[in-house]
Amino acid sequence: MTALLPFQRQIVDGLLDEDALCIVARGLGLRRVVAELCRICATPQALVFLLNASDTDEQALQQQLMALRSGHADACTLRIIKNETNPAARAQLYRQGGLISVTSRILVVDLLNDIVPIELVTGLLVLDASRVTAESTEAFILRMVRERNAQAFVKAVSESPESFTLGFAPLEKTLKALGLRHVQLWPRFHVLVQEDLALAQAPVAELRLPPTRAMIELQQAALDCVSATISELSSATKLLDPDAINVESSLFRYFDALVKRMLAPHWHRLSPRVRGMVTDLAALRRVAELITAYDCVSLLKYLDTLLLANKSPTQAPPSWLASDSANILYSVARARVFSRRTATEDNSDEASDCMRALGLPDSIVPTLEVPPKLVLLAKLLEEVGVANCTAVRQGGSSTPGPVLVMAGSARECQMIRTFLATAHESVDLGHGGKHPKMMADLLRGFFRWKAQMNSGGAAGNSRSNNANASTPSSPAVAAQSQAVRRGAPAAKRRRVRGASAAGAKLPRAPADALEQETATLASHIEIHAEDSQPLPPSGLDDPHSTEGINLDDIDDGWLDASDQLPEFDEFFGILPASETVIVRSYTASDTDFLTLLQPTHIILYDPDPAFIRQVEMYQAQGHALNQ
Repeated sequence: MTALLPFQRQIVDGLLDEDALCIVARGLGLRRVVAELCRICATPQALVFLLNASDTDEQALQQQLMALRSGHADACTLRIIKNETNPAARAQLYRQGGLISVTSRILVVDLLNDIVPIELVTGLLVLDASRVTAESTEAFILRMVRERNAQAFVKAVSESPESFTLGFAPLEKTLKALGLRHVQLWPRFHVLVQEDLALAQAPVAELRLPPTRAMIELQQAALDCVSATISELSSATKLLDPDAINVESSLFRYFDALVKRMLAPHWHRLSPRVRGMVTDLAALRRVAELITAYDCVSLLKYLDTLLLANKSPTQAPPSWLASDSANILYSVARARVFSRRTATEDNSDEASDCMRALGLPDSIVPTLEVPPKLVLLAKLLEEVGVANCTAVRQGGSSTPGPVLVMAGSARECQMIRTFLATAHESVDLGHGGKHPKMMADLLRGFFRWKAQMNSGGAAGNSRSNNANASTPSSPAVAAQSQAVRRGAPAAKRRRVRGASAAGAKLPRAPADALEQETATLASHIEIHAEDSQPLPPSGLDDPHSTEGINLDDIDDGWLDASDQLPEFDEFFGILPASETVIVRSYTASDTDFLTLLQPTHIILYDPDPAFIRQVEMYQAQGHALNQ
């Protein structure tokens, strides 16, 4: 367990001196500060409750308390109460005292049933204080304890300062809900923080990689769709602040939360069309983020999933799907993956047989644009590997450690691992040329997914066509039933006279037509499925990962790189630290993993300010990094 830095000791002393809300910037070791507070409060002579602690927080605090209490046999640890604990056992734990982590629902029930001896409560520690509102259960618990035990302390901490900038007077409302009057702010530019972290500056090399032309076109088209959706949403409802809701603010992470917070008081009065526009706005912002985070095949699959999810016979598709920007978005995304083979291109039987043998349609030309960041990452790792080998041969007092690659999500981590494991392998795609093995596997998986979705959609369409054939109806009746499904009042339904079936049908957008063409191409690979060679294992080829049309399910299906190596067991062994590359995501990383891994090179695939502060803390504790 690492020792507290001077500014962290100052934070602990400030919370011990007074009841306050402490807001700390991300990456400055707040969990280590909370562990020190828990160590002080975890005594049998006190009864302290820990609120708003997640399962990850509880496990980390338990491990840190066990490390801090080494050599003190009488020290207490963190006790966790879940729904499996019966009321009698909970009452006994409350009488024994110590530090207890309990969910808010269980604690409020025990308080109302007088199972908790409120007169013996020493205080409460509230984690993630930004979640506490006037209507929350935590605020009700604090009021009950304060009414019957005015001597109990309340100390709240939070490392989400941006949450206190949304809405009207959010900090004042949070302090009122917590019953506190004092606030302690610890940003990165605090004088004490700067003095402690300036002792060891990390050698940083920033590499700027310009996006490709296709990426720029995709980003511009996505922002145009976002702008059109925001304008339509602002005209449909006057509840949004035009100064806060615009295209510039949509680039920030908390834009969706800001929109929902403005509409939350009137959400039950909004029409389904307005609610759908809020959902479309979040989906479009997600598309803009995935342009640089996903590979070209996964991005096309995500866009196809959006089109399929918005195909509904009962309601009209979103207006942004019929815009020119949506057509550009889909056409450019598909051009990054493949194009239709024209009559002037190679039409030899050898190229067609090669495509069929790989399980791909023979009428396409794969383009498969490789993400530029992956290529640059592979070059950086080669340079670091050569430098580490040279340092090992020369010898010295310090041995090079592992290389740590940090990515934004687990999905990106799997993509990086797969690309690095197959970086030196390529696949000949006939008239499409040679491409990396990972991209070829993704393309095969994409057409398999399209074929499965096409077969499932054809079965659903046949059933709907049979149902429609058994129930004859005129175009006027169909238009009237469509108005009923949209929820229009009976007095406002328009009578349709002389309407034809062609006029009542919605025009097909070019993006929709391209998606249908891709589905038609995918249907041809089922004809040659028996003659094709067996495919190597690939996560996107798993049929269980593509059931339904859930936007979150398409992130699954990646296998670890070790599962794709044919002779992994034969070459298995413990690698030296200088030859080890560790790929982790920011969401799956705790505050102490840098101390456990002790890397000498850190590569940020996606920049993150909070992790940069963790690296500064890591260096301030005496660890060194190489250029």
